[in-house]
Amino acid sequence: MLDKFRDLHQGEDFAVIGSAPSALLFKRNETKAIGVNGAGKLLQSDDYFISGDEATHTRSWFKGLDSDVHCILRPHTAIYSEKFYPNKKLREDMIRVYETYMDKNPNITHFKKGQGLRCILPGNEFIDYYFSKIPEPAKNHYLIRKVTSDEPVSKYQTSINVGGTSACMAVQVAFIMGAKNIHLYGVEFSNEITSGEEYKGSNYFYKPEENETGMTLPSQRVFLDDIIKQVINKGVPVYSHGPTKLKETIKLL
Repeated sequence: MLDKFRDLHQGEDFAVIGSAPSALLFKRNETKAIGVNGAGKLLQSDDYFISGDEATHTRSWFKGLDSDVHCILRPHTAIYSEKFYPNKKLREDMIRVYETYMDKNPNITHFKKGQGLRCILPGNEFIDYYFSKIPEPAKNHYLIRKVTSDEPVSKYQTSINVGGTSACMAVQVAFIMGAKNIHLYGVEFSNEITSGEEYKGSNYFYKPEENETGMTLPSQRVFLDDIIKQVINKGVPVYSHGPTKLKETIKLL
């Protein structure tokens, strides 16, 4: 899948937009935009949307996307989406395989907190193989079929590093697409908590729906900072607009 993105927008400036209040500083000064999760509310035709959220297909901000936005999802949520797979029978067949496997393997099933949603996290041999073989989605939508946590950032990387929020995925996609500069809006880590605490999720540029709030962890911020450092070392500046807890970005207050 990443081959489709390599240098697709070579030399263009990218905005990566998160959900924190500084997302409203985004004024479309860049030629390309990638919105993350709730930032889908700001996207227009030909923008990109990306999410690693297991519950993306249930979210109001995904359901309300402009029909001409290019969407990038992990297979475990894409198979539930009519946007990705308009053929109902195909969706039902893929979902049946996935959910039957979870029924038979409850010990490796992950439950999305407070939402009654279950999934299997990356790293399961059967599911990773199965999702590598499912059909391509509808035109203008894309699957992140392969993820890891330790592949060096490069134009030729074969998987996306996950561990630093969906914004981390977006920064890598922008780099692979050939970004000249990457500008971050609404990527603040202002919902940061320590592991084990309840979700707080109060710092958004919009009023979130019930069960659509979240949080970020210090470990995710550190992970994204490492990815940003690698991108900058490859010659692509990464700027933060507005407040942020990230340490590696170039600050534009």
